[in-house]
Amino acid sequence: MLVMSAISMIYLTAWKPLENKSEQRMESFNESTIVICFYYIMQFLNPALKTEARDLLGWMLMGTLTFNVLVNLSSIFFSSIKESWDELMDSLENRRIANSIREKIENRRLVVNELPGMFEDLERELEIRDAADFCREWHQHRKWLIKNHIALKPFEEEAMY
Repeated sequence: MLVMSAISMIYLTAWKPLENKSEQRMESFNESTIVICFYYIMQFLNPALKTEARDLLGWMLMGTLTFNVLVNLSSIFFSSIKESWDELMDSLENRRIANSIREKIENRRLVVNELPGMFEDLERELEIRDAADFCREWHQHRKWLIKNHIALKPFEEEAMY
């Protein structure tokens, strides 16, 4: 057991196989805790040891294990909070980008409506965007209609699709 832990510690420190530093530190911490607990157990099994010393070693072993569990739980707790925060920030950034794009499209629509024929490229771009939006929306309805075996011909959207 002690040899395997020593080999594992050497492997972790020499090759650093884990993805990031925090995982590397946690694994090293866990392996160190295993080694310390193993030393406690080796001393605990010594028949020459007095009862009071065994009691103290037992409490030290339980304290070390409790500390290890608390550190691991807090690590999981804080990493999950960090991931949630990062997802929230990404979501807010995506929403900001989407609003910016909507605003640009709306500004282009205003320009095209105010000055028809002057910006043919913008008009074509908006027509293509409207067609793509229509197809995107109709495609979802179309899939539902097909799945429920409803004829598509009565729908004027199908002809436009």
